[in-house]
Amino acid sequence: MVKATRNEPNKLVEYRVSVGDEKWKNGTVQKVFKVHLCVDGDIRYRHCPSYLVDTDDFERVYKALVELKKKHGFNN
Repeated sequence: MVKATRNEPNKLVEYRVSVGDEKWKNGTVQKVFKVHLCVDGDIRYRHCPSYLVDTDDFERVYKALVELKKKHGFNN
């Protein structure tokens, strides 16, 4: 979880960065990285994450993705 820089009173907004298997429409299963927007611990599946340009949110999410990539051995 990467804390988002947002001005949302009384709400915790985070980016959930993960890696896992995803079944595609053609029936194949692919290993993918995902970033979800979460509010107060609930994933907002229909909301694409956005990154405020005057914060370091994008860089921190990118760093988390790179760390996951290394941790799971995806070095290429």
